Amino acid sequence: MPPRHVARTVRRSVRVDETLVGTIRELLAPVRAFGFKLSAVGRFAGGLTYLVPDPGAPFIRLTEIFSAAFPQWPPYGGMFDEVVPHLSIGEALPETDVAILRELLPISATADEVTLAWWSDDIVEVLERYPLRTG
Repeated sequence: MPPRHVARTVRRSVRVDETLVGTIRELLAPVRAFGFKLSAVGRFAGGLTYLVPDPGAPFIRLTEIFSAAFPQWPPYGGMFDEVVPHLSIGEALPETDVAILRELLPISATADEVTLAWWSDDIVEVLERYPLRTG
């Protein structure tokens, strides 16, 4: 699918335009799709339950690529010293739900796309999709 031309205001000071879209496309051009397993359930101190990808290194590497290219936008707004690869599941899940999740693991998956998305309290809007190289 050809890339869409986007020109949306993502934040008051950030404009998603063809320059930004193209820069991200260039950053991701050498990145290959990779397999991983969601292998464990974790919980952050604030109560967010998440699944742990294994291996986590490719996700950290993607974060490093973007952090180097866009130092003005640190991961999670710079709130945390360490990047912890994770798939958020929900806030304050009951232990019975967490136990059910554990029984479903591991889950095999492939990271074959990166999405540029806008998150608000009510909606997540995908602005652009970047397929990763295969083969």
